[in-house]
Amino acid sequence: MKIRPDIVQVYREVHSWVGILCSLFLFVAFYAGSISMFEQPLQVWLTPAPSLPQPVDLADAPQLLQKAFAEYPDASSHYTVVVNPDNARPARLMWPQDPTHRGHGPQDYVLAALSPDGELHTLVSRPSEIPFFIDQLHEQIGLPLPHTAARYTMGCVAVGYFLALVSGVIAFLPALKKMLFALRFGSATRKVWLDLHNLVGVFSLPFHFIIAATAVVFAFHEPIFALQGKLFQQGQPVAHGPAQQHGHAGDRSKGNGTRTVNFEGQMPPQAILVELQKQAPGFVADTLEYTTQSNRGKSRTTLRITGHDERYPTRGASNGFAVVDPASGKVLSADYLPGHQSAGFAALTAFVALHFGSYGGLPVR
Repeated sequence: MKIRPDIVQVYREVHSWVGILCSLFLFVAFYAGSISMFEQPLQVWLTPAPSLPQPVDLADAPQLLQKAFAEYPDASSHYTVVVNPDNARPARLMWPQDPTHRGHGPQDYVLAALSPDGELHTLVSRPSEIPFFIDQLHEQIGLPLPHTAARYTMGCVAVGYFLALVSGVIAFLPALKKMLFALRFGSATRKVWLDLHNLVGVFSLPFHFIIAATAVVFAFHEPIFALQGKLFQQGQPVAHGPAQQHGHAGDRSKGNGTRTVNFEGQMPPQAILVELQKQAPGFVADTLEYTTQSNRGKSRTTLRITGHDERYPTRGASNGFAVVDPASGKVLSADYLPGHQSAGFAALTAFVALHFGSYGGLPVR
């Protein structure tokens, strides 16, 4: 391919200078990010296993809920039922110790279980902060800035990274046929490194383009979500945090302000999962997260079921979710339910899944 020498020189300079300016940030992001892809196994490894009785059967979860909330009434405002307890989530029932905790950082959870004689046992699980620190190092590229500002800075670095890739390809195209496999090991060290840089760079281009493009989407995901909601969302808006806007009207809150949950108006967790399977076959539920909010004397309970489907990419690092009516088990929002998304949400999910490597299992990671 023939390109004018002066144009090639311009792209070569752009590639060199942008690459130099971005390289330190990218070094931090790449190596911290490669470790953070295994954040969950690291968290399991670094967090001591709690000494709790064996989790009750899912069918007996209502009994556990009644006993736990009789002793800890405030926990009923936000709690999680674990479908298949494991080392990462060792209890059938858990809730945040500090329900007002917001922002970034691991939070302590209260784990609840029943002994064989029906006695309630609870303890506080303190997750290790090391995996979170590595993930924040990856997202903020080591900058001592507020999280949002650092993430936007990383997005700008990713844009520069993409520019460096494009300019490098254009600068190398005229000599591609001649220089691709020309490894001059007997010459100066600088030329050897240049040849290795060209060879590795060309054959890893798809990988690097994916990193650059998905990093931009991930860094600016909040404004993208806002725009996406206006363009593609149907019906009621769905929040991206744990507290959703869909809900089921439950009982009235007590005069002292304590939120309570009317379990008689809700389906048991096991029955909800049966209804969900009818609507989303193949979706494997991991947790049921209940959030109750009070407004004008009335309480509304939202149920968000997280899980995965091996056939489809997921919005998060390891799962997607559906917003479900806790009274009927009907799916209220499938915007992030794998295999049931609209075209717009599925496209954004693909970018996020590519960034997280949350597809193809361990070999892809």
